[in-house]
Amino acid sequence: MAALLLVVLLVLSAVMPGAQIASAASEGVAQTPVLHVVATVSILQDFVEEIGGERASCISLVTGMENPHTYATTVADRTATEEASVFVDFGGAAGPELEPWAQDLLDSSDNSNLIVCEAAKNISLIDGNPHVWMDPENAKIMVREIESSLIKADPAGANIYRNNTARYIQRINETEEQILRQVAPYNGTKVIASHPAFLYFFNFIGFQQVDLLIDVPGQSPSAQHVSKIIDEIKEQNIGLIVTMPQFPTPVTDQIKEETGAKSVEITPLIGPLNTTTYLGMLEYDTQAIVGALSSTNSGGGQSATSPLLYASAFGAIIAGAAVVVWAYRRKRRGEE
Repeated sequence: MAALLLVVLLVLSAVMPGAQIASAASEGVAQTPVLHVVATVSILQDFVEEIGGERASCISLVTGMENPHTYATTVADRTATEEASVFVDFGGAAGPELEPWAQDLLDSSDNSNLIVCEAAKNISLIDGNPHVWMDPENAKIMVREIESSLIKADPAGANIYRNNTARYIQRINETEEQILRQVAPYNGTKVIASHPAFLYFFNFIGFQQVDLLIDVPGQSPSAQHVSKIIDEIKEQNIGLIVTMPQFPTPVTDQIKEETGAKSVEITPLIGPLNTTTYLGMLEYDTQAIVGALSSTNSGGGQSATSPLLYASAFGAIIAGAAVVVWAYRRKRRGEE
């Protein structure tokens, strides 16, 4: 009897792992990545990782601190592209402006089976500005494009990609609502930006970008342009200058000293300022802006503390009036 039980246990131990693997395969769960994806920038990499989950591995060619407009590809980039299943770039109208090197990389890579996903091909630009991902509404369009490309490359994982996409878009929706609640007291705020990368984000949160610190890309602003910025800040009561770590602007301190404006550093790419995800980056940028504005009422917006101050002042007036009435009535009763 004991010998028979031992045989049964040995058979089960040999069969169960295979059964578990078969079950995992039938559910579309991959133990190792099925797809190898190359993305041009870290924003797209994050989208791929959210949609692909464990079924897709992804690398970004531009990691965060480089300038994607002038990035120089390497032999390693070409090798990665030749070994990839999917290549994700912005494409469309944004691609040539943002990543002009991407098409040359594709042309020089020997990979006839490569699926190319132009994530922003259905997004219209504002004044030729390619930084479309800074509006989360555009991000949802791009996520859908990536979802379609991953399904095309790996039909067996379609349900996984669809479910992951649905969950991620829900998280984008929740982040949008959170951001709009935070910036609501400052609707209409006017800003000066160091770079056009934030135009779509400003439009989303209801801010107005009046001018740019850097008037000629790749060059420090001229003394004439700095003087123009200072005049605009004073004339239009602009209280905030927005900079980014990828493009330092030393003249910011000079402008702040002459105008009293405040500055805040935010990022349009994942990596700088300890940002690790797209949604985390948007949340960081929002909190940094709100923090800078919370101590000033200028620029068309209100301080976050101003409603509380108004409420406190009104409460003090009411309380004072109540004391006066109470004292008057007590005096009248004493006279009677």
